[in-house]
Amino acid sequence: MWNSDGQLLYPNRVSVNRVTGDFIVSERSPTDQIQIFNQHGHFMFKFGANILQHPRGVCVDSQGRIIVVECKVMRIIIFDSYGNVLQKFNCSPYLELLE
Repeated sequence: MWNSDGQLLYPNRVSVNRVTGDFIVSERSPTDQIQIFNQHGHFMFKFGANILQHPRGVCVDSQGRIIVVECKVMRIIIFDSYGNVLQKFNCSPYLELLE
């Protein structure tokens, strides 16, 4: 049930990187990943399949960091613009830094 690069099977949310114009698309289970497309809709890369569990919300901050909310595991993960994990937080009454 794995998709080829650029094929969206379970798109959930989309955000736009205002600096680059890239589209960031979160995909729900079972792919559990983020796909990045340029401003013309061409696939660039994907990440998170071995990290994310039920990604839901996605946004990009002013520094280009990609922020993903995982609903079922109650976690927030911040990635750099290349898909590398910068920080993880548990969503409890207070945000708890995991790494």
